[in-house]
Amino acid sequence: SPLIELKLKVPRYKLILAEVLSKYFPDFSLPSGITSEALSHDPQMVKAHSEDMLIFRHATTRYSTEMFLASETVRNHPDLLQVPYLLLLADEDSLVSSEAAKNFHQKTASHDKEMIWYSSCFHEILNETNRNDALKAIEQWIKKRI
Repeated sequence: SPLIELKLKVPRYKLILAEVLSKYFPDFSLPSGITSEALSHDPQMVKAHSEDMLIFRHATTRYSTEMFLASETVRNHPDLLQVPYLLLLADEDSLVSSEAAKNFHQKTASHDKEMIWYSSCFHEILNETNRNDALKAIEQWIKKRI
């Protein structure tokens, strides 16, 4: 699911801290609060994510403020999205709001758009136990447009 609006509850102190520190200490980081278990139902994918040393477990203050700014900009300008797209949404996503993404989808200016809801999926649909369904949908969507 895309980040149109965050669903993960960020403590107010972190938001205020990020806003202030972003200006003077943009590399200062705080724990993101995202757990591997929130990403997929697939135990192998959860294990792989947990053990991956390249996964950032913290978010810098500058990343956080820019992420919120970017998602607000996107959310406020659905009319600018005019290209074809396929939107995959996870109904059990605890990180981003699938409902906000659905509302955004309905307002975009694209005449060639498709949205697919995946039930019993967490945030990383392509790392879920039913990922082959999503991969097949992507393949079919692309083939229809070639």
